[in-house]
Amino acid sequence: MQAQEVTPMVDQNADPFLKKWNWGAFLLSWIWSFGHGLTMWGILALAAAFVPIVGGLVSFGIAIYLGLKGNELAWQTGRFASLDAMKQTEQKWTKWAIILFVAVMVLVVLGVVAALVLGGLSATSSSSVQYFMFL
Repeated sequence: MQAQEVTPMVDQNADPFLKKWNWGAFLLSWIWSFGHGLTMWGILALAAAFVPIVGGLVSFGIAIYLGLKGNELAWQTGRFASLDAMKQTEQKWTKWAIILFVAVMVLVVLGVVAALVLGGLSATSSSSVQYFMFL
C-alpha cells in the first residue's frame, strides 16, 4: 500500500501574507465570517456567544482561530481576483475592527467613570439626606 501524499490547504510557497495574523477576523469574528462567505464559522461564533460561561470561551477560541487562519480561509473562498485585492480588503477589515474596538473601549471607560462618579454622588447625597433627617 502506498501512502497518499497530503497536500496542505495553502501552498508552502504561497505569499507570507496568508500566514499573518488577521485582526479583522479576530475582533469581528462572526461578522467577518459572514462577510467572507464562511457561514459555518459565523454561525458557530454567533451561537456560542449566547451560551453562558462556556460560550464565551468557545467564541474566544473561534476568534483566535480566525485570527490565525483568517487570511488563508478568506483566500480559499475564491472571492478575490488576486492576492492584492484580498490584501486591500483585509486591510479595510482590520482598520474598521480596530476603530470599533477602540470606540467600544472608550465607551466602557466612560461608563465605568460615570458609574464611579454617579455612585460617589449618590453615596454623598444619601448621607447628606440622612444628616438633614436628624436635624
